Amino acid sequence: TLLNGLRSGRLAHALLLTGPRGTGKTSTARILAKSVRCPNAKDFTPCNQCSECEDITLGRALNVMEIDGASHN
Repeated sequence: TLLNGLRSGRLAHALLLTGPRGTGKTSTARILAKSVRCPNAKDFTPCNQCSECEDITLGRALNVMEIDGASHN
């Protein structure tokens, strides 16, 4: 569903990822952020080698911020 939204250019401006612990919410969010931000992405598949991908992976990207909903309610 997310890939179809990316391909059609109709990805929502906000997404709410919910579910129990360990279901991949954070991983999905990071992959999606890389798909949008990576300059070398092929069909929205991030390269995981450029500085943008590395910054997102390490949590130091200024354009991508992770907020813990349990702590910030």
